[in-house]
Formats: sequence, C-alpha cells, structure tokens
Amino acid sequence: MKLLLIMASYLSMLLAGQVLWKKGLQALPSVFNGSLLQTCFDLVGSLYIWSGIAIYGLATFLWLYLLSKYELSYIYPFSSLSFILAIVVSIFVLGESVPWNRWVGVSVIIAGVYLVSMK
Repeated sequence: MKLLLIMASYLSMLLAGQVLWKKGLQALPSVFNGSLLQTCFDLVGSLYIWSGIAIYGLATFLWLYLLSKYELSYIYPFSSLSFILAIVVSIFVLGESVPWNRWVGVSVIIAGVYLVSMK
C-alpha cells in the first residue's frame, strides 16, 4: 500500500509539472520563435515553468526514495502510467482530443504494467 501511495504521488507530481510547463508555453506563444537568448529570458521569467521545475524536483526526491526501497525493474514500469494519466488530463484540463490509436496504446501499457506488477 505504501508503494502505491508514493508512486501515485510521484506520478501526480510528474503530471502536474508537465501541465504547468504546457500552460507556461501556451502563455508564451512565441517563446521558441526568437533568439536563443530571448527564449531563455522568456522561460526563466515564467512562474508556470518555475513551478513545474519545483514540482519535478519534489518528484525526483520521491523517485530516489523509491529506488532506495524497491528494485528498479519492478518500479520503473509503473512510471509508464504517467502516459495514461497524461492523456486523461490532456482531455479534461487542456481540452485536447485524443485519437483512438492512443487509446489502444494505453491498453497495451496497462496490460504491461499489470504483467510486471505480478510477482
């Protein structure tokens, strides 16, 4: 149960970081259209980008904890669940549409994580 709670927290933080980065880039529509220096200034000045980095830092701390307690070959496949969560969040938070072939891919990921989690 402890593993599931920590893994859920880790995955939630990864996803939150990605959503914050996406929101930050949406707020800066021309961020990669100028010079490299201007792009760096735009990114450094974004609260969304910094918030995403901070959350990713916390997620990394959780990941290090997980690595210290569990076998990598056991816990790493669980991180692929972030792909599934990202699709769901993309629909409901970012308003993106997801084609059927991605849902097929999600099914394959779920099956793989299930197989790996069996002892």
